[in-house]
Amino acid sequence: MKKGNEYWVLIIALSLGMLGLLMVFSSSLVMTASSSDFGSDPYFFVKRQGIWFMAGLFALMVARSIDLEKWRPYLSLPFLSFNIVLLVLVLLIGPEINGAHRWLVLGGFQFQPAELTKLAMIFYMADFLARRGEKVRSFTRLLPALVLFGLCLILIEREPDLGTALVVAGVFMMMLFASGAQVSHLVGMSAAGAMVVVLS
Repeated sequence: MKKGNEYWVLIIALSLGMLGLLMVFSSSLVMTASSSDFGSDPYFFVKRQGIWFMAGLFALMVARSIDLEKWRPYLSLPFLSFNIVLLVLVLLIGPEINGAHRWLVLGGFQFQPAELTKLAMIFYMADFLARRGEKVRSFTRLLPALVLFGLCLILIEREPDLGTALVVAGVFMMMLFASGAQVSHLVGMSAAGAMVVVLS
């Protein structure tokens, strides 16, 4: 990435992070300040959001120093496979919250594996499509990616988390479209997905 582009990415990330902190503060101020459950601390959620914001910036700096082109072929499939394992675990041992199993608790931290799927799918598909090149126009050449994609969607839908499933599906389809996959294949997959959503 060019130096100028890097600065723009950092500026956008900082701006979105600060906007997020402001929105969290404005939406939680009254509740946290008047509730003993949060120690009557108006900054309770802002502090937590701030910690994750700083962790995200640190992760951004670490990712910036990694040569993704070098490691992409070795990490894309293991990363997605690990994420699929987490999606299975959240259904088996994840706590039920409001009738859904979406969270895993590790070392006192809660996180949603379905959110990680967005990043894992982008990373995997970038490597997959780069390897296939013009072959993405062949439906059979897409089958390995379709199988993994379908498995992720099924596991996420079982949580249930239809919203995240639709986001992952949208990212997947847009990457296929941008890579030159046949529109007829995309329309067919979209129709099949819509039918599954309606029937479920």
